[in-house]
Amino acid sequence: MDPALSRRSVLAGMGAVGLTSAAASARADAPRAARPPKAKELVLEPGAALVPDGSRQRLLRNPSIRVSGDRIVEVSEGALRGGGPRLQMRDQLLMPGFISGHTHVAGGSSTRGIFEGSRSYVRPLEIAEELSDDDLDALTAYNLAELIRSGCTTQVEMALSRRQAESYVRVAGPWGSRGYPAA
Repeated sequence: MDPALSRRSVLAGMGAVGLTSAAASARADAPRAARPPKAKELVLEPGAALVPDGSRQRLLRNPSIRVSGDRIVEVSEGALRGGGPRLQMRDQLLMPGFISGHTHVAGGSSTRGIFEGSRSYVRPLEIAEELSDDDLDALTAYNLAELIRSGCTTQVEMALSRRQAESYVRVAGPWGSRGYPAA
Protein backbone atom coordinates (compact mmCIF):
# COMPACT_ATOMS: atom_id res chain seq x y z
CA MET A 1 0.00 0.00 0.00
CA ASP A 2 1.18 3.51 -0.80
CA PRO A 3 2.77 4.90 2.43
CA ALA A 4 1.07 8.28 1.87
CA LEU A 5 -2.30 6.51 1.67
CA SER A 6 -3.58 6.04 5.19
CA ARG A 7 -6.83 4.27 6.08
CA ARG A 8 -8.24 7.64 7.21
CA SER A 9 -7.45 9.34 3.90
CA VAL A 10 -8.98 6.48 1.95
CA LEU A 11 -12.19 6.55 3.96
CA ALA A 12 -12.34 10.33 3.74
CA GLY A 13 -12.14 10.04 -0.02
CA MET A 14 -15.04 7.61 0.00
CA GLY A 15 -17.13 9.89 2.19
CA ALA A 16 -17.29 7.94 5.45
CA VAL A 17 -14.76 9.94 7.44
CA GLY A 18 -15.60 13.05 5.43
CA LEU A 19 -19.09 12.87 6.89
CA THR A 20 -17.85 12.54 10.44
CA SER A 21 -15.26 15.29 10.12
CA ALA A 22 -17.73 17.61 8.41
CA ALA A 23 -20.10 17.24 11.33
CA ALA A 24 -17.37 17.68 13.91
CA SER A 25 -16.15 20.88 12.28
CA ALA A 26 -19.59 22.33 11.53
CA ARG A 27 -19.79 25.91 12.80
CA ALA A 28 -22.21 28.73 12.30
CA ASP A 29 -19.72 30.52 10.05
CA ALA A 30 -18.79 27.45 8.01
CA PRO A 31 -20.27 26.87 4.55
CA ARG A 32 -23.24 24.54 4.70
CA ALA A 33 -22.76 20.81 4.10
CA ALA A 34 -19.60 20.75 1.97
CA ARG A 35 -19.26 17.67 -0.22
CA PRO A 36 -16.43 15.34 0.84
CA PRO A 37 -13.62 14.81 -1.68
CA LYS A 38 -14.06 11.94 -4.13
CA ALA A 39 -11.60 9.05 -4.39
CA LYS A 40 -10.36 8.12 -7.86
CA GLU A 41 -10.11 4.34 -7.58
CA LEU A 42 -9.48 1.98 -4.72
CA VAL A 43 -9.49 -1.79 -4.17
CA LEU A 44 -10.80 -2.98 -0.81
CA GLU A 45 -9.49 -6.36 0.38
CA PRO A 46 -11.48 -7.45 3.44
CA GLY A 47 -11.38 -10.89 5.08
CA ALA A 48 -15.03 -11.32 4.16
CA ALA A 49 -17.80 -9.31 2.53
CA LEU A 50 -21.57 -9.59 2.51
CA VAL A 51 -22.61 -9.02 -1.12
CA PRO A 52 -25.94 -9.04 -2.95
CA ASP A 53 -26.77 -12.26 -4.79
CA GLY A 54 -30.17 -11.89 -6.42
CA SER A 55 -32.69 -11.33 -3.64
CA ARG A 56 -30.32 -12.65 -0.94
CA GLN A 57 -26.94 -11.77 0.55
CA ARG A 58 -23.91 -14.02 0.16
CA LEU A 59 -20.77 -14.10 2.29
CA LEU A 60 -17.56 -14.03 0.23
CA ARG A 61 -14.25 -14.98 1.85
CA ASN A 62 -11.16 -12.93 0.94
CA PRO A 63 -12.82 -10.89 -1.83
CA SER A 64 -11.54 -7.85 -3.67
CA ILE A 65 -13.88 -4.94 -4.30
CA ARG A 66 -12.99 -2.17 -6.74
CA VAL A 67 -14.48 1.24 -5.98
CA SER A 68 -14.33 4.04 -8.52
CA GLY A 69 -15.39 7.43 -7.18
CA ASP A 70 -18.42 6.64 -5.05
CA ARG A 71 -19.46 3.44 -6.90
CA ILE A 72 -18.62 -0.24 -6.50
CA VAL A 73 -17.61 -1.27 -10.01
CA GLU A 74 -16.26 -4.81 -9.51
CA VAL A 75 -16.45 -7.60 -6.94
CA SER A 76 -14.18 -10.62 -7.18
CA GLU A 77 -13.89 -13.79 -5.09
CA GLY A 78 -10.13 -13.52 -5.41
CA ALA A 79 -7.57 -10.80 -5.87
CA LEU A 80 -8.29 -8.24 -8.57
CA ARG A 81 -5.52 -7.44 -11.03
CA GLY A 82 -4.24 -3.97 -11.63
CA GLY A 83 -2.40 -1.30 -9.77
CA GLY A 84 -3.68 1.54 -7.74
CA PRO A 85 -4.23 1.91 -4.03
CA ARG A 86 -5.39 -1.10 -2.04
CA LEU A 87 -6.79 -1.13 1.46
CA GLN A 88 -5.80 -4.36 3.22
CA MET A 89 -8.47 -5.23 5.79
CA ARG A 90 -8.03 -9.00 6.14
CA ASP A 91 -9.43 -9.09 9.69
CA GLN A 92 -12.53 -7.05 8.78
CA LEU A 93 -16.04 -7.88 7.56
CA LEU A 94 -17.32 -5.47 4.89
CA MET A 95 -21.09 -5.04 4.83
CA PRO A 96 -23.54 -2.84 2.93
CA GLY A 97 -24.99 0.15 4.74
CA PHE A 98 -28.03 -0.35 6.91
CA ILE A 99 -31.43 1.33 6.54
CA SER A 100 -33.29 3.04 9.36
CA GLY A 101 -36.99 3.36 8.66
CA HIS A 102 -37.60 5.95 11.39
CA THR A 103 -35.05 8.63 12.32
CA HIS A 104 -35.22 12.08 13.88
CA VAL A 105 -31.85 13.35 12.68
CA ALA A 106 -32.25 17.04 13.56
CA GLY A 107 -33.56 16.30 17.05
CA GLY A 108 -31.69 13.08 17.83
CA SER A 109 -29.01 14.22 20.27
CA SER A 110 -31.17 16.86 21.95
CA THR A 111 -33.63 14.19 23.10
CA ARG A 112 -31.15 11.39 23.86
CA GLY A 113 -31.82 9.79 27.21
CA ILE A 114 -35.27 11.35 27.56
CA PHE A 115 -37.28 8.55 25.96
CA GLU A 116 -35.67 5.94 28.18
CA GLY A 117 -36.68 7.94 31.26
CA SER A 118 -40.29 8.39 30.09
CA ARG A 119 -39.97 12.20 30.18
CA SER A 120 -41.45 14.40 27.50
CA TYR A 121 -39.25 15.11 24.49
CA VAL A 122 -41.20 18.22 23.56
CA ARG A 123 -39.07 20.87 25.33
CA PRO A 124 -35.70 19.80 23.84
CA LEU A 125 -37.27 19.83 20.38
CA GLU A 126 -38.77 23.27 21.03
CA ILE A 127 -35.29 24.51 21.96
CA ALA A 128 -33.88 22.96 18.74
CA GLU A 129 -36.52 24.91 16.79
CA GLU A 130 -35.11 28.15 18.25
CA LEU A 131 -31.63 27.51 16.80
CA SER A 132 -30.42 29.47 13.78
CA ASP A 133 -30.41 27.57 10.47
CA ASP A 134 -26.62 27.19 10.68
CA ASP A 135 -26.78 25.84 14.25
CA LEU A 136 -29.65 23.48 13.39
CA ASP A 137 -27.65 22.25 10.39
CA ALA A 138 -24.62 21.67 12.65
CA LEU A 139 -26.79 19.64 15.05
CA THR A 140 -28.28 17.73 12.12
CA ALA A 141 -24.77 17.09 10.72
CA TYR A 142 -23.56 15.77 14.08
CA ASN A 143 -26.51 13.38 14.36
CA LEU A 144 -26.27 12.25 10.73
CA ALA A 145 -22.54 11.59 11.08
CA GLU A 146 -23.29 9.43 14.13
CA LEU A 147 -25.86 7.41 12.14
CA ILE A 148 -23.52 6.96 9.17
CA ARG A 149 -20.58 6.07 11.40
CA SER A 150 -22.70 3.30 12.96
CA GLY A 151 -23.43 1.92 9.47
CA CYS A 152 -26.82 3.46 8.70
CA THR A 153 -26.40 4.97 5.25
CA THR A 154 -30.09 5.29 4.34
CA GLN A 155 -32.69 6.97 6.51
CA VAL A 156 -36.41 7.68 6.44
CA GLU A 157 -36.34 11.02 8.24
CA MET A 158 -39.39 11.58 10.43
CA ALA A 159 -38.67 15.24 11.19
CA LEU A 160 -41.06 16.80 13.68
CA SER A 161 -41.19 20.08 11.77
CA ARG A 162 -40.76 21.32 8.23
CA ARG A 163 -37.73 23.30 9.39
CA GLN A 164 -36.03 20.13 10.68
CA ALA A 165 -36.85 18.32 7.42
CA GLU A 166 -35.30 21.19 5.45
CA SER A 167 -32.18 21.02 7.62
CA TYR A 168 -31.94 17.29 6.94
CA VAL A 169 -32.20 17.89 3.17
CA ARG A 170 -29.53 20.63 3.30
CA VAL A 171 -27.11 18.38 5.18
CA ALA A 172 -27.81 14.86 3.85
CA GLY A 173 -28.08 15.70 0.16
CA PRO A 174 -24.60 17.10 -0.42
CA TRP A 175 -23.08 14.30 1.69
CA GLY A 176 -24.56 11.66 -0.57
CA SER A 177 -26.58 10.04 2.21
CA ARG A 178 -29.71 8.40 0.91
CA GLY A 179 -32.51 9.98 2.87
CA TYR A 180 -36.20 10.33 2.51
CA PRO A 181 -37.78 13.16 4.53
CA ALA A 182 -41.30 12.26 5.57
CA ALA A 183 -42.42 15.61 7.05
